[in-house]
Amino acid sequence: MSIQLTVMSLDFETNVAPSTTTYTKKEISLGRGPDNDVILNLPEVSGRHAILIAKHDDSGEPMLFIKDLGSSNGTLVENNYIDSDIETPLQPNQRIKIGRFLIKPFLNIEDFDSLEEVSENGTYSDEDSDTDPTTEVFFSKSSHDEEQESKTAPMSEPTYIMHKSDLEAVDAGMNGSHEHGDDNNAEIALGHDDTNEEDSALDDDTLTASDLDENESGAFSHFGSSHEDSSNFESVTLPTTKDIDYGSVEGSLDDTDATDVDFIALELFSVSGKVVHKGSPVEGVKVSCKTLGSATTDSNGEFSFNNVAETTDFSISLDKNRYRFSADGLDGSVGSNIDIKVDAQKLFSISGRVVHRGEALSGVEIDGGELGKTLTDANGYYEFSDVPEDTEYSIRAMKDGFVFGTRKVKR
Repeated sequence: MSIQLTVMSLDFETNVAPSTTTYTKKEISLGRGPDNDVILNLPEVSGRHAILIAKHDDSGEPMLFIKDLGSSNGTLVENNYIDSDIETPLQPNQRIKIGRFLIKPFLNIEDFDSLEEVSENGTYSDEDSDTDPTTEVFFSKSSHDEEQESKTAPMSEPTYIMHKSDLEAVDAGMNGSHEHGDDNNAEIALGHDDTNEEDSALDDDTLTASDLDENESGAFSHFGSSHEDSSNFESVTLPTTKDIDYGSVEGSLDDTDATDVDFIALELFSVSGKVVHKGSPVEGVKVSCKTLGSATTDSNGEFSFNNVAETTDFSISLDKNRYRFSADGLDGSVGSNIDIKVDAQKLFSISGRVVHRGEALSGVEIDGGELGKTLTDANGYYEFSDVPEDTEYSIRAMKDGFVFGTRKVKR
């Protein structure tokens, strides 16, 4: 019985290759903190972000659930945010998004009850792994056995082997293992691992890929062919996501063909815009987006997020004191270069004081129509804030025993 997670970064600048890790326990923690089973070390990820849970559903069937632990930026299943502190069921082939990480879980339902309880410590299956985890952009911890020490493997240089019956069943099952390449490259092995047949749900063909699809993949996806000789691993060396060369693949062969050495690429685009107020640029506007990061408009009122992978979802917010913003296209999915024109509107306040014979009059109700209502304070003052420019309001003062005039204000 196993749970397999394929984790990849959607950020091309993180120098991280996709990883697949096998777990044999019922709960897998995900977050930025070092005590998590899956460590996603980017600032938008909370220390304890989410938990993946394997248990029986109401009908008694084994099923995976994801639970957000009240994270600051939320957890998505496909493109939908899930509620915090609620176990959300995962359907087969559904993917999880945490910050700039895409996570594809797979539950092997055979021998479900053999999964280890939560208290079991996870370890890597690669006994030769000896790498300082603080140097990693992200890494995972997997269960191997109770006596093996907990280790970490560098995600910037793994080898992954995944078994499946045919290319159409890429989401049906995977079996991952780690081996190390050199300091500058990520390796994807071609071949069949006889020693892992007992743990694999599939036993014929070998898929040399991290479970990626054309719309959600990262910097690269590599598919290889099956091999007659199952006693050796032959590897093809691919560049890491930081320095990708889509035009070449290097490797060595030993009495076998390597066919279908294919690539799936994601095109990079930019999401940019300009903020103007009545035709003039507005400098110093903070532009924020969970999936893109943050920026500030320059002296020309312009902002830009570069090297954004296609299919990336975004929702942009803008903020500057005493301004309000409106624009089309602040939410969407990247499929081309995006240029957004943002109109800024200045905000003002309407305030005043009510006096009777020169003395402050408190408790006077001030009715501003669309502005709302307020009362004068002990000093007779009132205020309506964040009033858009070029808006007319009629303000009326009312209190029993008094008569007040009406003043029309245009700001």
